[in-house]
Amino acid sequence: MAKKKSAKNKPVKGPWWKTPKTVYALIAVVCFALYANTLGNEYALDDAIAITSNSFTKNGFSGIPDLFKYDTFTGFFGTTKELVAGGRYRPLSLVTFAIEWQLFGENPGVSHFINILLYALTGMILWQLLMRFRIEESNVWFLSLPLVVVLLFLAHPLHTEVVANIKGRDDIMALLGALLAWKYSLDYLEGKGLKYGLFSGLALFGGLLSKENAITFLAVIPMGHYFFTKNSIPKIAKNWIPLILGAVVFLAIRYAVIGFPKTEVADELMNNPFLGMSGAEKYGTIIYTLGIYLKLLFFPHPLTYDYYPYHIPITGLGDLRFIISALLYVGLGVFALIRLPKRDAISFGILYFFATMTIVSNLFFPIGVFMNERFAYMASVGWAMAFGVVLVERLPKVLKSASGGKVPQYLLIVILAGFSIKTIARNPNWKNDFTLFQHDVKISKNSAKSNVTAGGSLIDAADLVREPQQQKRMYQEAIGYLDKALEIHPDYVDALLLRGNAQYKLFQDEKGTLDYYFKILDIAPDNVNVPRNIQVILSGSKDYKLQAATYERYLQYKPDNYEMLILLGQVYGRNLGDMNKALDAFNRASVINPNDVRAFKNMGTVYGIQERYAEAIEVLLKAEKIAPRDKEVITNLAITYQRMGNEDRAQYYQSRIPR
Repeated sequence: MAKKKSAKNKPVKGPWWKTPKTVYALIAVVCFALYANTLGNEYALDDAIAITSNSFTKNGFSGIPDLFKYDTFTGFFGTTKELVAGGRYRPLSLVTFAIEWQLFGENPGVSHFINILLYALTGMILWQLLMRFRIEESNVWFLSLPLVVVLLFLAHPLHTEVVANIKGRDDIMALLGALLAWKYSLDYLEGKGLKYGLFSGLALFGGLLSKENAITFLAVIPMGHYFFTKNSIPKIAKNWIPLILGAVVFLAIRYAVIGFPKTEVADELMNNPFLGMSGAEKYGTIIYTLGIYLKLLFFPHPLTYDYYPYHIPITGLGDLRFIISALLYVGLGVFALIRLPKRDAISFGILYFFATMTIVSNLFFPIGVFMNERFAYMASVGWAMAFGVVLVERLPKVLKSASGGKVPQYLLIVILAGFSIKTIARNPNWKNDFTLFQHDVKISKNSAKSNVTAGGSLIDAADLVREPQQQKRMYQEAIGYLDKALEIHPDYVDALLLRGNAQYKLFQDEKGTLDYYFKILDIAPDNVNVPRNIQVILSGSKDYKLQAATYERYLQYKPDNYEMLILLGQVYGRNLGDMNKALDAFNRASVINPNDVRAFKNMGTVYGIQERYAEAIEVLLKAEKIAPRDKEVITNLAITYQRMGNEDRAQYYQSRIPR
């Protein structure tokens, strides 16, 4: 007969809100409730760079090696190009996109679903970590500190840019890797074995391969061990070694792939928002921008994808916005340092926030933009932790004897409800480029970039409209946005190009359109879009003098442009009857590209018209060497020899004319 188990040997169950399965289910439900309305969204914003226009990603499994071998932007541009300061090496999230493309093809719904899953997993790992910290607990289930912190983090509307935009997966995976590194490092610190030390280094390495921001956890993790464990500093330092090794391996690979980050500062406003500012203005604006992050963490409205110049205005050191922001940060820093010896969780939250914001603050190196909401994603864990402690621990103590003792509970409910409503309402704005650009330009009214993207997307949409009056209104609205962009940034090349396009589409104004294109060449003579657009605009023009003048004008900027020389020679020869100028253009072209048949073929035609048959034969024979089966070349040789009276050669080439 089996012995009856004694009551004291039965496993003791904790409260249900501390049961992992229950919490994991709650986190999953919350994440899908918040972001289910993204599942019908399309690709938007930087998804083109990472997915839809990235040749490596679209190669699926076969493109994965290239994702590790080159800068992140190479698959988009087709060549190595340092689009932003320091270059970018973030292959891991792109690898997941390549896998999805291989398995599911162009299916944004799958990618959005995976983003939500990874976001939920991040919340679960964060909860696991918080449950292991020695922090005071509440007896009220919904005021359990780990749960409150996780819910504040998950519901925060500032994260919509990361979760609702598929490309934001690099941020999700970076934080997920960093939190896993922290979790395994804690296991290693608690003596669970060397393998956990190795896991911590590998997890941080994975986070870094997703996005470089994870490097800040080299400071966060040992700081967390100091605050929430009773281990000595030497032991914590020893525990740091696997993390350092993971980071060193990543940095070595990064250096091998993209080299040492360049130090020169970009000379274009869209890549250097502080261009033209004094030192006082630059740092005044940076501190004010950091103040905006704090504001958005507590009051996340309005939200926009675009913080380019000058959505955030230039702010001097005497500006009240700078002063308030500076005082807030100084106050937080002083509080954190005062409370540091007591290992106060609020102090940790503040220091965590500071540490993770350093890499995106513009204080230590340029990041190419004033700010972005996604830049606060990693740092928002610190905010959620500090604010969660205030709500769960500190505020109830302050209000203990007051009649409003339940205020923290009501406040939490209001905050979470408000955050959730804002998040769900914001997600549809990320449906696609057109929806996002048209919505956010009304918020980022003073951003040159936002006005350009709104104008450009309107032009693209108008091109597909059949109703003339509606199309006209859309072009006019686009011109309004583009003119605003040029008012903000007169040398904005993208704005000038689109403004020229709109001028032609709306008014068929060739001269006005070309003026915009030549303004671009004054700024960027090597711009490749201008010669292409010039050819498109003039391809149907009957104003041959305008064509010749335009080609001549362009060649003043780029005298070695082969295509433009061919066009110039053709318009002089075919349309204006000036054979000498035609010959000059074709001759210059033949010197620039002696391996292309067109220059020699056209020269042969001109010499034939001028009855300079010997010279015609000379250039046509060169053309024949380049293209021995070109029908026009062989025909012209036969005709020219016949006109010279050389019947044998004429018959020879006549017999060779392709049928």
